[in-house]
Amino acid sequence: MVRQLTMVLVMTRQFISLSLILLPIIMGLGYFLPKQNIEQKPPADQFNSSIKQAKLDIEPVKSFSLETNSSLNSDISLTQSKTRINSTQQIYEFISKNPAKAAQFISENEVAEQFAFSMSLINNWSLKEPQLALTWLQSQSNKFSKVQYEMLMRGLLKNYAKVQPDYVFYQLEYLAPEAIWHELMFDIAQAWVNQNPDEAVRWLDDLANSKQPIEYLTGAHVVVLETYAKLDMVAARNWLNKLPNKALRQQIENQLDL
Repeated sequence: MVRQLTMVLVMTRQFISLSLILLPIIMGLGYFLPKQNIEQKPPADQFNSSIKQAKLDIEPVKSFSLETNSSLNSDISLTQSKTRINSTQQIYEFISKNPAKAAQFISENEVAEQFAFSMSLINNWSLKEPQLALTWLQSQSNKFSKVQYEMLMRGLLKNYAKVQPDYVFYQLEYLAPEAIWHELMFDIAQAWVNQNPDEAVRWLDDLANSKQPIEYLTGAHVVVLETYAKLDMVAARNWLNKLPNKALRQQIENQLDL
């Protein structure tokens, strides 16, 4: 009995000793195996497959850009059209804010709306700096048709007359074609009598003695005498009675009751 107990104790001690030896080894294996799974890298063929997939993801975008090129061109045309409209608006704003620089821009650039821009420029500029506007228009005369140039000059001199009616009248034959004299004569008379009625009446003497056709003179005389009569009816009537041109006097009396 004692011998059997002794053998059991010996075997137990050997098992314990063996366990103490194997335990660190088992724990070490348990430590290293999970770590290897975490740090495991994908194989080379898997890496290459990822690159190929990335390329496939990019290629449809390139293909779309090429296929929609015509659509893009259409959009560009629309954008250019919008830009042109915006530019037109900007030019008109430029004309309003700085007509001198706008005139330089119109002179140096070929623009489809050149006549429209020029008309806007003249109408604006000639009220502020009529002499500069006149000089510019004369320098651009070869860019317009005869009819267009007459329209531009007509607008310019009409505004110029509001500022200096005497200058426009005495320079009229040098500034404007004869075809628009009769229109300008009325504008000159109206501007002059509004500025200085007495001076305008004295101007009528020069106008009556000018070589202008009678139909050019009648409207101007009526405008001046009608305004002057509101200030001094007797003086206006006396002036008309002394008018040496009987045909002109008759025309005025037919239109004006003094």
